[in-house]
Formats: sequence, structure tokens, C-alpha cells
Amino acid sequence: MRRTAAVLSLVLALAACTSEAPTEPSGPTVLSLDESVPVLTVGEDYDAVTRVPTELDGRAASLAGWTADGTEIYVRHAHRAGRDAQDDDPYAVALVARDPRTGRTTVLSDRARRQGPVARDRIPGNALQIGPVVVRGDLIAWTESRGIGPSGDLYVRDMDAGAERRLVRSRALAPDVAPVLRDGAVYFVGVEGDDLGRVPAQTSVYRVPADGSGEPELVAPGATAVFGDLSAIASTPRHVLKVAFEDHVVDWDLTVGAEGEDDGTRLRADCGVSAGEGVTVACAGEPQELTIDTGNRRFVVTGASGRFAWLEANGRWVRFTVDDDGDQTQYVFDVIGEKLLRVPAPRNLRGLQTTSYFLAVLASWDPDPTEPVIEFVD
Repeated sequence: MRRTAAVLSLVLALAACTSEAPTEPSGPTVLSLDESVPVLTVGEDYDAVTRVPTELDGRAASLAGWTADGTEIYVRHAHRAGRDAQDDDPYAVALVARDPRTGRTTVLSDRARRQGPVARDRIPGNALQIGPVVVRGDLIAWTESRGIGPSGDLYVRDMDAGAERRLVRSRALAPDVAPVLRDGAVYFVGVEGDDLGRVPAQTSVYRVPADGSGEPELVAPGATAVFGDLSAIASTPRHVLKVAFEDHVVDWDLTVGAEGEDDGTRLRADCGVSAGEGVTVACAGEPQELTIDTGNRRFVVTGASGRFAWLEANGRWVRFTVDDDGDQTQYVFDVIGEKLLRVPAPRNLRGLQTTSYFLAVLASWDPDPTEPVIEFVD
């Protein structure tokens, strides 16, 4: 399926897409990581639907997603696109909106500009950092933290109302774990105990009203991550989220609250996990084994020359990296085509926490003024 319409029309149209899953064969299908794995190729495996800037106001920037009217939301970083650490500006970190038609930018949140003294010789050090950003309709949720500790503040911004709220102070797990926006609430991983700087952190999953009308409520005691479907594709029930613990991931029934674990859905995951739109990728064991569960079928990835890292899963594709003592190779599994592909260096596939996971940014470690947003070809 190839589209030439504007990105907003594309994102909205994808919400209506459906596909029929094949009948599951006996046992999992083995995917072997060897030299026969084909390279991800434009025109054959994906189309570039648009290009987005990698720099805003002289600083490197990363696209997080689009609001309901097509406004682009970015995180503006301290470094320039060329990544010269000597030129870092910790006061430039901000959440920025960009009009794709005019290129005009608007700073939405820039508390970094008002932060106190920063040790520039060891950035990020104690500098303010913006964590994972999630965009759903007119709502944007993100975390902010100071220093290298695990905890930070949780914010939400209503673009339609022009209002920003701090929902949680100091106790949201800031690095790497994205919040989930669902039915007027924000689900997040909260840091517990008296020592908020403890590593590893003691955590549980909580929810808090997005409008700030209530206090955080415990959902999943002891959980370390939470995943939810962001698209309008109802691949899982609305009252179910995926919740990860230290050694497994499981479906969680929100109507039951703190007793919501569905034991029949438990999947071992002690070295990494990601989930979305009914698809889960989990790393477990020693030596490590990677399992991809699409809800109808299971795939097991073998032949890795290193350790698995940077997992990301959704209803269209699964991404993971094999790290062999610093030598990294990224792969993507096409869920619909059931095809394993290798992402060519120096490219780096990065998902978007937006209306649909179907789109991705095919970034590059090499400086480039723009980078393509891609859609996988059916």
C-alpha cells in the first residue's frame, strides 16, 4: 500500500486498516540471524512518506509524533546534529511544536532554560532531561528529570486548551519508560520508597487523571514497565494493558485493579520486553532467546552473535538490536509479511509514540538535515 497524501491524512487513514492473521502452526517459527537476512530496502519493503528536520533552532531534534491537527512534536536536545560535545547547551533542551506547512516552531515547555548551574564538563550530569514523549490526539505526556537518578516529574499538555499540568512530582520513572495515555488517564511507572535515587529503582505501575483532578492510584504492584495500544485499531480489549515485571510480561485487567494479572498470558522476559497493538517481543534466558508473540503466532530468533537490546514492538513491526561487544546490528521483523530484515548501517529505525505505530523514522548516525518517515509496504 503506497500513499502520497499528506502525513496527517496517512496517520488518520491507517486507523481503519485491518488484517487477518494466519492460522497458527504447531510450535514457534524459527528466525535465524545469519548472512541470508535481506537488507531493508526502499520501494521493496517500505516507502518514505515524508521527511522531517533533524535540527531545530540550531540544536538536534527528534520527532515524537503528530497532534490531531498534524502539528509535529519534537524534543530539542542540548547537542547539535553533529554531536560535538564541546558545543552542548543544556539550557536549550525543550519540547517544541512545528507547523509542517510553514516550518514555524513554537516552544511548548522549556524549564531547562530556567535551571540553575549545570556541570558542562559532564553533560547530562545534573542537567534537565526530557524523557520519552507520547502524543495522543491533543494530549502530550512526558517525563523530566535532573541528574542521573531514576526518578522525575510527569507532565501532560493539552494542545487544544493550551494548558500544561504537572501530574506527578519526583516519583515518575524517567529514563526509557514511556507513559501510556488511555481513556482520560496517564499510566506510568512510579518510583517507590524513601530513596528515590536507588538503582535499580523500586517501582509499580500507577494511573493518574490526565486533567489533574485526582491523585495517582496503584494499578500493578512491583511492575517495571507498562505498554498500551496507541492506535484506534482494537487489537486488544480497551481494559487490558501489558505490564512487565522483573522476569515476565503479562496482560493486566484494569477493571480488577491491583489483582489484574492474567496468569494465562504470562511470557518470560528477564532481559528486555516491549509490546503494542497485540504484539509482544521478549528477551529471556542465558544464552538469551528472543520471542515474538503476535497473538496468533510465535517466532523465536536464534543465531545472535551478541546480546539483544533496544526492543520495540507494535502491530506492524518489531525492532531489536544485537550488540556484539559494541558492534551493533539492528533488525526489524515485518509482522504482516512475516519477514526478518536487517537495517543497513548507519541507519537506525525509531518508532513514533503517536496515533499509530505504523510509521517510523529511519534515522542515521551521520549528520543529515532531514530524515525520512517511512511506512512498511504491504
